[in-house]
Amino acid sequence: MTLIVFMCFILLSLVLTVLARRGVITNNIHEILVANRGLGAFLLFFITLGEIYGIGTLIGVPGAVYSKGSSYVIWFVGYILLAYPIGYFINPRIWRIGRISNSATIGDFFAWRFDSKWLGFLIAVISMVVLLPWAQMQFTGLSIILRYLGVEINNTAAIVIAAAIAFLYVGLCGVRGSAYVAILKDLLMVSAIIIGGVVAAMKMPGGMEGIYREAFARFPTYLTVVMEPIDKNVTFLISTVLVQSVGLYMFPFIFQYVFSAGSERIVRFNQVIMPLYMMMYVFLVTAAFFCLVTVPGLKNPDDAFMGMIVANVPSWVVGICAAGGALTCMLVLADIALSMGGIITRNILNLVIPNAPQAQAVIWTRLFIAAFLGASVLLTIFFPTLLLGLLNVAYFGIVQFLPGVLGIILWQRVSKWGIVAGLAAGFAGVICFNVLPVVPYNINKGLVALLINGLVMVVVSLLSAPDAKSIAKLMLTRQPMGQSPRAQKVRV
Repeated sequence: MTLIVFMCFILLSLVLTVLARRGVITNNIHEILVANRGLGAFLLFFITLGEIYGIGTLIGVPGAVYSKGSSYVIWFVGYILLAYPIGYFINPRIWRIGRISNSATIGDFFAWRFDSKWLGFLIAVISMVVLLPWAQMQFTGLSIILRYLGVEINNTAAIVIAAAIAFLYVGLCGVRGSAYVAILKDLLMVSAIIIGGVVAAMKMPGGMEGIYREAFARFPTYLTVVMEPIDKNVTFLISTVLVQSVGLYMFPFIFQYVFSAGSERIVRFNQVIMPLYMMMYVFLVTAAFFCLVTVPGLKNPDDAFMGMIVANVPSWVVGICAAGGALTCMLVLADIALSMGGIITRNILNLVIPNAPQAQAVIWTRLFIAAFLGASVLLTIFFPTLLLGLLNVAYFGIVQFLPGVLGIILWQRVSKWGIVAGLAAGFAGVICFNVLPVVPYNINKGLVALLINGLVMVVVSLLSAPDAKSIAKLMLTRQPMGQSPRAQKVRV
């Protein structure tokens, strides 16, 4: 029954993808990548949350709570809640620049301000390097989910099939297909989390209170955040929350979602309501602590949530939970691939074949989506250790886009050479701090590298000659939309 329910929901996701294709002009590259900037608040809400709350939410958070305790709860909840107000202020500005410049990728965003396709190329290459490990992480999460279907499934075959399904999600009609599937994915994932929390409270004498009383009695340090030495633990926790909160919206696929919104107001409204999603963490953490007190000593902490589900609910409910987890992995994988397909087509191939026709650009994008997924599959199968090592620095690499983004949307004097120099310094810092333990006071190494990046960008930009055209473009973004006849004429 578990497998039957699981397969029904996977098939339903494909049906939703086909439905999303209706009325879509599939030979238009802007329709494929950013839905012709026409997504309403409802679809934008789900597709954005689909990336923020991925397999790390369903599997990683309970596993971390199970193995490390409540400090991981504060870390995860803290950085996301802090990221939302940051997104409230910067994402509408990113949308505005995307609308004026006709941007469809993060590379377009950087290239427009300085009329520099080579800067867009640099951003594209960096994006490819930092997102490959993210794709591999989705396969890792999927392998955990598939173990609970009650049948023996070849891991290599499962990875290949998952990549094929991910291609269909975005290959048929682009970002709209992903948005439709995101609705189903979120409904299933939230249902699984609520089921887990409710079942845990029902199974434990004393309910939710009984779970936490037992956890504190048996594992008192797991409910303690501040431990000796206080300065070391608190410094690392706060600096980690800070760097991850400012970096959450720097993922290339998040830029595409922002560009996809129908208006600046929709982007801002979305940022206001998204924190409501965090209510599910009450159920998620409760389920994790229930597993801790009832099944201590798990060899793999990442099995905590699904293991608890399998042991306490009917098989058809397990199918629902497994489908939610699998869709989470495949949807994030699809969105990463769509982002990479667009970036390669518009910011790398465009240097070789400039001004390609729309239909041809769509074909190239689909080919690059397939190629990226194929490369992810091969690297996951043959070089899993390499990608896991890169994953340790991937997020700290992505956050290095932040100084350049802030410079583009806020600062007149920022220069392309300042952004390039800052990126070089930031990535050098990330690599150095991962090889040598030279970060003082246990500050998060990503935050130190980010500060170096910003400082270098500012210094080099101030030493560069002011760029009148770049300043004029920034001034254009500060005019009310609809009052500037030039707004629709400026292109990458």
